[in-house]
Amino acid sequence: MLNVKFKIIIPVLLFFLLVFSFRLPFFFNSSVLALLLSIFLINNRSINIFISIFRDKLTVLILLSFIIPFFYASCSTVLQAQYDFSFLSILASNLFYVFTSIWIGVASFSYMMNNQHYCIDDIKGDGVFESIYIINYAFLLQSLIIFLAFLNPSLAKVVQGFQIPSQVEISSSYYGGGVRGLALSGGQFFNLSAAYALVCFFWVISILRAKNSLGQLITLLLFSIFFIPSITTGRTVFVGFAFSFLFLFLLVEFKYKVKIFINIALLFLIMILFSYVFFSMCESCNVSKLDSLFRFAFEFLYNFIETGSFTTSSTEKLKLMYFLPDVSTILFGDGRYSSETGRYYMATDSGYMRNILLFGAPISFLFFLYQLGLLYRIFSLFSKSFATLPNVVKGFSPPRFKFVTTTVIMLFMLTLHYKGEAVAYLVTLNAVFLFLYGFVMSSAKLKVLSKKYDRN
Repeated sequence: MLNVKFKIIIPVLLFFLLVFSFRLPFFFNSSVLALLLSIFLINNRSINIFISIFRDKLTVLILLSFIIPFFYASCSTVLQAQYDFSFLSILASNLFYVFTSIWIGVASFSYMMNNQHYCIDDIKGDGVFESIYIINYAFLLQSLIIFLAFLNPSLAKVVQGFQIPSQVEISSSYYGGGVRGLALSGGQFFNLSAAYALVCFFWVISILRAKNSLGQLITLLLFSIFFIPSITTGRTVFVGFAFSFLFLFLLVEFKYKVKIFINIALLFLIMILFSYVFFSMCESCNVSKLDSLFRFAFEFLYNFIETGSFTTSSTEKLKLMYFLPDVSTILFGDGRYSSETGRYYMATDSGYMRNILLFGAPISFLFFLYQLGLLYRIFSLFSKSFATLPNVVKGFSPPRFKFVTTTVIMLFMLTLHYKGEAVAYLVTLNAVFLFLYGFVMSSAKLKVLSKKYDRN
């Protein structure tokens, strides 16, 4: 049997390089380096699996629902004499991540498991869950980097050397700097925060896999180490926290709900005590910086205490970005993505508004089909494995797991889309989903290929 604990290190590092895509000399960014390093994992089986995924009819349909709107927008911007092709950079970067993320998912699967080991573990559901652990550990590593950069300004400067200069400048504007922009990542704000919010769901799956109270408590402790530094990336992580624990409580038996609630309460007490002792003893810790972090992360609570309203500065700005376009714009779009100054067209960040302004509502619907199709296919492959999890509600059939998981995560994505372009083409989210797609599709394609080889 393979030693998965050691085998997982290389896939974690590859996924870290892929999803965080930080600047690197000679390689442009770390995702390019991840692709180059993954070449060393090539073998005949991984190549055959990769090719078979892109020959899969449902995969082709999912990708077409992503590409067609951009083809439409290219025609629309010419017909409306706008000639704004700035949106094509979104298509180019996402197509790179489609092939790279799926390939690294396939290569990671192939590297970690040989055929015989996987076929045995597939019955138990162990194989596909390794993809969840790869994602969780990569984000846990990023959280540790954020935590250390928060404590050490010198390390923060080193980390910021791998970031886009404009993002470093924006980070320094928050409460005098040192509060945001601490991740070893190309993106620092909404896209990173949205990815952290998504990964909360995968930590919930890890909690569900815990076989006893001690394992559950250890997983919750690791989740806390993952989650607490993530609040520096943006308040969007709280959306992921809320939806993921809704997901958890929909799935678990009542008696386990009580257990989990007690463990969470105990864990938070431990974390509060640890934080108090740590920051009291840490001479290099800046108390005012810590206060600034809390004021940023919990601005809605501070505002409620001071004004009686749960609003934040970002939600107030977002309200101004919603307006009712003309009927022709709603139906066909304006064929514009950027203004003459290079900023967003009509100065709106909202995902729904930006989709309508560029594509129109009917064509934009294809993006939601893409997202739904991707989720449905991933969790169709996961559903049988979910049935093996301890602590879940008895009688939860695989189709019910598939429906609940797909529905909750899709609602989460639709909520994020209210703030920014989250559905379909936010690169960090796409990298996570497509890596997962490549990994779990490998399990299905491996069975098909194995039967083919056995017949031959």
